[in-house]
Amino acid sequence: MIYGNQELFAALAASAAGGRLCHAYLFWGPQGVGKKTFAHRFAQMILCRGEQPRPCGECPSCRKFASGNHPDFSAYDGRQGANAIHIDWIRALRADVYVRPNDGDHKICLIPRAEDLSPGAANALLKVLEEPPPYAVFLLTADNRDRVPLTIRSRCIVQELYPLGMEAAAAALGELLPDRGPEELRTAAELSGGVLGQALALLGNESFGELSELARQGGEALLRGDEYGLLAVFAQVGQSRERLPVFFQRMTALVRGALRVQLGVQTPGDSLLQRMAASLTPGQLEALAALAEEGLRALEGNANPGLLGNYLTARMAAATTKGDNGWQK
Repeated sequence: MIYGNQELFAALAASAAGGRLCHAYLFWGPQGVGKKTFAHRFAQMILCRGEQPRPCGECPSCRKFASGNHPDFSAYDGRQGANAIHIDWIRALRADVYVRPNDGDHKICLIPRAEDLSPGAANALLKVLEEPPPYAVFLLTADNRDRVPLTIRSRCIVQELYPLGMEAAAAALGELLPDRGPEELRTAAELSGGVLGQALALLGNESFGELSELARQGGEALLRGDEYGLLAVFAQVGQSRERLPVFFQRMTALVRGALRVQLGVQTPGDSLLQRMAASLTPGQLEALAALAEEGLRALEGNANPGLLGNYLTARMAAATTKGDNGWQK
């Protein structure tokens, strides 16, 4: 089941039913928004041999797809990270895609996180995208479309997937986690900005409550311009590579939430979000979010957690005392 982006799915389903499929699609949006789930559902719909509306879930093709054994569907499921998708995998894909479908009219390949294509893999994929067999459909996903090579993007139908609204996200979380309390679900929905995958990751983390509270303390310190207070928050988080990424995610979600409140696209159900939206400029909020995301990337690159905390404390404190152009107010 997919949550959100139903209108886009209906439009794509109508295109498929009318024989207007493109040979390549790129679905992009924030991590956890449901891109891979959406692409899987779209692939099942294309391969479905049952009655409309598709996917029917009952035909032999749908049953094979659900069991992970459909002969005309393949997906990359290897390691992630920069240059993780190797040219050898794309070469094997190219060899397979020129073999005609077994069960139906199409052969589908899903490449999640297309930004992880190595340069060689991207060039190899480009060759088959330039001259694909008529039955092939390529589904790519990316957190950031700009990190996918332009040569690849230009040969795809590019579609952005959007987070759910706060109420819809909380309702969806309630369906998926019926044992969790409504206030906890609402908090996760707000902190994740309606990105369901991020909300589920939050709720699944045993330190969710503690690290969310520390992120709020960090937000209060930023409002006060209190660099020492922010450093004390980092000290409480510690240097754990399990806790720090969650903390940075919470800080990012907090700042992004304040920005959405400021832009009028999110109701300020949280007083801290409201005060941050009122006290900080859009440029400052964007700078803070970018710094938190920089922390996440640095940890992926094996940065020293202690030095990283000191560096980000100084940069975040500076961001709240400077204007959008970087000059002191």
